[in-house]
Amino acid sequence: MSSNRLFFPLFFWLCFNLTHSQNKISNGNGNWSNPAIWTPAGVPSSTNNVTISNGHTVVIDATVSVNNLTIGNGGAAAELRFSGNTARSVTVANDVILNTSATFSILSTSNTTHSLFIGGNLLNNGTFRMFQDNNSLCNVTFNKNGNQTISGSGGLTRFNRIILNMGATAANILEVSSTSFTTITNFLTLSNGTFKLSTPNAATVVPFTAATTVHATSGIWLNSPTALMSFSAGLGLNGLLRVTSGYVDLGNANNEDLAPNGGTLTVEGGTLDIAGKYNVSASASSFNFSGGTILISNNASTNTSIAPFHISATGSSFNMSGGVLVLRREGGSGAQDLGYLNTGSTAGSVTGGTIQFGNSTSPANQTISINSMF
Repeated sequence: MSSNRLFFPLFFWLCFNLTHSQNKISNGNGNWSNPAIWTPAGVPSSTNNVTISNGHTVVIDATVSVNNLTIGNGGAAAELRFSGNTARSVTVANDVILNTSATFSILSTSNTTHSLFIGGNLLNNGTFRMFQDNNSLCNVTFNKNGNQTISGSGGLTRFNRIILNMGATAANILEVSSTSFTTITNFLTLSNGTFKLSTPNAATVVPFTAATTVHATSGIWLNSPTALMSFSAGLGLNGLLRVTSGYVDLGNANNEDLAPNGGTLTVEGGTLDIAGKYNVSASASSFNFSGGTILISNNASTNTSIAPFHISATGSSFNMSGGVLVLRREGGSGAQDLGYLNTGSTAGSVTGGTIQFGNSTSPANQTISINSMF
């Protein structure tokens, strides 16, 4: 009796796992919805780990949901692609892997916007193209409640829009470290999570083209020495902005500001260039500066009551241990002579660093006042 009781649960467990952890491997070219192109036969389901084998091209012609997705076995071509004028959705619960010579792309005649949802990591050692042309596109959502990565040595990693919805915390990070990374202008949607750009050879990226607020559960982190991250307007900061290396160009006109409202700015290297002012007047926020350069009012701040560097929200935190903070010009107009105001900070420490008033590009006859209680 005891052996029978052991046999039946074990038999059930084996049958369950053989059914629900099954691998599906392509055995030829064709549409995803064709059960005959898969071994074992049958269209893959959300519990399957799917592999597109070398030499095969599979066309997404239906809604797709799988556990893991691997394209190519390495060393020979394999392709998965969106095709047709009907928008398709692909959901991968865990990882997407492109091996050498593999391609995940959109047919140029697709003429619609598809969707890809990734719950794990994206490893691209081939060609990942989610922007084919202005009409044939795919938006990619990263949705793990935890950290995710975009990595690999593939020659092309090209995105249309990237959407982060990674649990209700900025502590969950999507880190981009792939050797190739290109996007459209205005590519980023931050619902939850932090976008961290660490690509070693990144060029110019433009997350937003209009004034935008980084919400409390989201963040942006630049960690690429070659990258220029450009914001074409001001930025509200309820969440996180961190600069470790690279150049952040925030705003391109007068009064386009960085305005923390309960958020945290951390600069530990690289350069943060603010067109207008740094303005903490609405809600207590954190300022952490340990290295690199912060340039204030590279264009101008014409506000007659708020200084170009302004921390007045009571309970703010000010920490400075290194780096150079440069106030390029006075604020306001006429006799205001606004400059540096830090009356709201009640916590933090100052152990190093330099505050510099004016530089070689400053306009003549600047009077920059200082009002600090910290």
